Amino acid sequence: GGGVAGAIYAKGGQKIQDECDMKVFENNGEFKNGSVIPTNSGKMKYKKIFHAVGPIYRNGNFGEEDDLRECFKNCFEKANENGYSISIPPISSGIFGYPKEECAEIFFSELEKFIIKEKKIKCKEIRLVIIDYKTFEVFKNVYLKHKNILEKLNKENKSDNHEEDNSNIDKKKDFYIKGINN
Repeated sequence: GGGVAGAIYAKGGQKIQDECDMKVFENNGEFKNGSVIPTNSGKMKYKKIFHAVGPIYRNGNFGEEDDLRECFKNCFEKANENGYSISIPPISSGIFGYPKEECAEIFFSELEKFIIKEKKIKCKEIRLVIIDYKTFEVFKNVYLKHKNILEKLNKENKSDNHEEDNSNIDKKKDFYIKGINN
Protein backbone atom coordinates (compact mmCIF):
# COMPACT_ATOMS: atom_id res chain seq x y z
CA GLY A 1 0.00 0.00 0.00
CA GLY A 2 2.92 2.43 0.44
CA GLY A 3 5.79 3.65 -1.69
CA VAL A 4 5.74 2.83 -5.41
CA ALA A 5 2.99 0.21 -4.97
CA GLY A 6 0.73 2.81 -3.34
CA ALA A 7 1.41 5.33 -6.11
CA ILE A 8 0.60 2.74 -8.79
CA TYR A 9 -2.64 1.84 -7.07
CA ALA A 10 -3.63 5.49 -6.68
CA LYS A 11 -3.01 6.19 -10.38
CA GLY A 12 -4.15 2.89 -11.94
CA GLY A 13 -7.11 2.04 -9.74
CA GLN A 14 -8.63 -1.01 -8.14
CA LYS A 15 -8.43 -3.11 -11.34
CA ILE A 16 -4.65 -3.47 -10.89
CA GLN A 17 -5.02 -4.58 -7.29
CA ASP A 18 -7.79 -7.05 -8.20
CA GLU A 19 -5.65 -8.65 -10.94
CA CYS A 20 -2.63 -8.78 -8.63
CA ASP A 21 -4.75 -10.40 -5.89
CA MET A 22 -6.02 -12.97 -8.41
CA LYS A 23 -2.46 -13.87 -9.45
CA VAL A 24 -1.46 -14.27 -5.80
CA PHE A 25 -4.51 -16.49 -5.22
CA GLU A 26 -3.67 -18.58 -8.32
CA ASN A 27 -0.16 -19.06 -6.91
CA ASN A 28 -1.46 -20.36 -3.55
CA GLY A 29 -0.97 -17.02 -1.85
CA GLU A 30 2.76 -16.77 -2.29
CA PHE A 31 5.44 -15.35 -4.55
CA LYS A 32 9.08 -15.65 -3.61
CA ASN A 33 11.42 -12.69 -3.41
CA GLY A 34 12.81 -11.90 -6.86
CA SER A 35 9.56 -12.77 -8.63
CA VAL A 36 8.09 -10.41 -11.20
CA ILE A 37 4.34 -10.58 -11.72
CA PRO A 38 2.84 -8.79 -14.75
CA THR A 39 -0.64 -7.25 -14.64
CA ASN A 40 -2.56 -4.84 -16.83
CA SER A 41 -2.11 -1.17 -15.99
CA GLY A 42 -5.69 -0.25 -15.10
CA LYS A 43 -6.39 3.43 -15.82
CA MET A 44 -2.79 4.10 -16.86
CA LYS A 45 -1.64 4.15 -20.50
CA TYR A 46 1.03 1.47 -20.10
CA LYS A 47 0.81 -2.04 -21.55
CA LYS A 48 1.79 -3.86 -18.37
CA ILE A 49 2.94 -3.29 -14.85
CA PHE A 50 5.55 -5.63 -13.43
CA HIS A 51 5.06 -6.10 -9.71
CA ALA A 52 8.55 -6.93 -8.47
CA VAL A 53 8.82 -8.77 -5.18
CA GLY A 54 11.85 -7.20 -3.53
CA PRO A 55 13.31 -8.41 -0.25
CA ILE A 56 12.88 -6.75 3.12
CA TYR A 57 16.39 -5.97 4.35
CA ARG A 58 17.30 -7.87 7.53
CA ASN A 59 20.99 -7.03 7.88
CA GLY A 60 21.92 -9.04 4.78
CA ASN A 61 21.75 -12.34 6.62
CA PHE A 62 18.75 -13.87 4.86
CA GLY A 63 19.72 -13.97 1.18
CA GLU A 64 18.54 -10.43 0.49
CA GLU A 65 21.33 -9.69 -1.99
CA ASP A 66 20.55 -12.77 -4.11
CA ASP A 67 16.84 -11.95 -3.99
CA LEU A 68 17.40 -8.34 -5.08
CA ARG A 69 19.72 -9.42 -7.90
CA GLU A 70 17.07 -11.89 -9.08
CA CYS A 71 14.42 -9.19 -8.90
CA PHE A 72 16.32 -6.72 -11.13
CA LYS A 73 17.40 -9.50 -13.50
CA ASN A 74 13.82 -10.70 -13.88
CA CYS A 75 12.57 -7.17 -14.55
CA PHE A 76 15.13 -6.61 -17.33
CA GLU A 77 14.51 -10.02 -18.89
CA LYS A 78 10.71 -9.84 -18.75
CA ALA A 79 10.70 -6.37 -20.33
CA ASN A 80 13.10 -7.53 -23.02
CA GLU A 81 11.28 -10.74 -23.91
CA ASN A 82 8.10 -8.71 -24.47
CA GLY A 83 9.81 -5.75 -26.16
CA TYR A 84 8.56 -3.35 -23.49
CA SER A 85 10.26 -0.22 -22.28
CA ILE A 86 10.55 -0.32 -18.51
CA SER A 87 10.67 2.25 -15.74
CA ILE A 88 12.13 0.75 -12.61
CA PRO A 89 12.59 2.20 -9.13
CA PRO A 90 15.40 1.37 -6.72
CA ILE A 91 13.53 -1.72 -5.50
CA SER A 92 13.58 -2.45 -1.75
CA SER A 93 15.60 0.70 -0.91
CA GLY A 94 12.60 2.60 0.50
CA ILE A 95 10.30 1.19 3.15
CA PHE A 96 11.96 -2.26 2.85
CA GLY A 97 15.19 -0.72 4.19
CA TYR A 98 17.75 -2.04 1.69
CA PRO A 99 20.88 0.17 1.92
CA LYS A 100 20.75 2.54 -1.05
CA GLU A 101 24.39 2.20 -2.08
CA GLU A 102 24.22 -1.61 -2.05
CA CYS A 103 20.96 -1.46 -4.00
CA ALA A 104 22.59 0.81 -6.60
CA GLU A 105 25.60 -1.51 -6.93
CA ILE A 106 23.28 -4.46 -7.47
CA PHE A 107 21.15 -2.55 -9.98
CA PHE A 108 24.08 -1.49 -12.17
CA SER A 109 25.92 -4.81 -11.96
CA GLU A 110 22.75 -6.71 -12.93
CA LEU A 111 22.16 -4.25 -15.78
CA GLU A 112 25.71 -4.86 -17.03
CA LYS A 113 25.20 -8.65 -16.85
CA PHE A 114 21.91 -8.32 -18.72
CA ILE A 115 23.48 -6.30 -21.53
CA ILE A 116 26.42 -8.69 -21.84
CA LYS A 117 24.14 -11.76 -21.85
CA GLU A 118 21.48 -10.55 -24.29
CA LYS A 119 22.26 -10.95 -27.97
CA LYS A 120 19.52 -8.53 -28.96
CA ILE A 121 17.97 -5.90 -26.76
CA LYS A 122 14.30 -5.61 -27.72
CA CYS A 123 13.17 -3.22 -25.02
CA LYS A 124 13.51 0.31 -26.32
CA GLU A 125 14.24 2.00 -23.03
CA ILE A 126 15.19 1.15 -19.47
CA ARG A 127 14.58 4.02 -17.08
CA LEU A 128 15.71 4.23 -13.51
CA VAL A 129 13.04 6.28 -11.71
CA ILE A 130 14.07 7.96 -8.46
CA ILE A 131 11.82 10.40 -6.63
CA ASP A 132 14.06 11.73 -3.87
CA TYR A 133 17.32 13.64 -4.08
CA LYS A 134 19.24 11.54 -1.52
CA THR A 135 18.60 8.31 -3.44
CA PHE A 136 19.40 10.07 -6.73
CA GLU A 137 22.79 11.21 -5.40
CA VAL A 138 23.65 7.71 -4.19
CA PHE A 139 22.69 6.10 -7.52
CA LYS A 140 24.50 8.81 -9.50
CA ASN A 141 27.72 8.21 -7.56
CA VAL A 142 27.51 4.45 -8.02
CA TYR A 143 26.73 4.92 -11.71
CA LEU A 144 29.88 7.03 -12.10
CA LYS A 145 31.91 4.10 -10.72
CA HIS A 146 30.35 1.83 -13.36
CA LYS A 147 30.49 4.33 -16.22
CA ASN A 148 33.96 3.32 -17.50
CA ILE A 149 33.00 -0.35 -17.52
CA LEU A 150 29.80 0.43 -19.41
CA GLU A 151 31.63 2.55 -21.98
CA LYS A 152 34.27 -0.17 -22.41
CA LEU A 153 31.52 -2.71 -22.95
CA ASN A 154 30.00 -0.40 -25.54
CA LYS A 155 33.31 -0.10 -27.46
CA GLU A 156 33.92 -3.86 -27.36
CA ASN A 157 30.47 -4.58 -28.69
CA LYS A 158 30.83 -2.02 -31.49
CA SER A 159 33.86 -3.92 -32.76
CA ASP A 160 31.60 -6.89 -33.63
CA ASN A 161 30.84 -5.17 -36.98
CA HIS A 162 27.21 -6.24 -36.97
CA GLU A 163 25.16 -3.31 -38.16
CA GLU A 164 21.99 -4.39 -36.31
CA ASP A 165 23.91 -5.06 -33.10
CA ASN A 166 25.71 -1.72 -33.30
CA SER A 167 22.43 0.18 -33.50
CA ASN A 168 21.34 -1.64 -30.36
CA ILE A 169 24.61 -0.85 -28.64
CA ASP A 170 24.25 2.84 -29.41
CA LYS A 171 20.86 2.75 -27.71
CA LYS A 172 22.43 1.06 -24.69
CA LYS A 173 25.00 3.84 -24.40
CA ASP A 174 22.28 6.47 -24.72
CA PHE A 175 20.42 4.80 -21.88
CA TYR A 176 23.34 5.01 -19.50
CA ILE A 177 24.12 8.61 -20.26
CA LYS A 178 20.53 9.84 -20.34
CA GLY A 179 19.38 7.66 -17.46
CA ILE A 180 21.51 9.40 -14.86
CA ASN A 181 22.11 12.85 -16.28
CA ASN A 182 18.47 13.75 -17.06
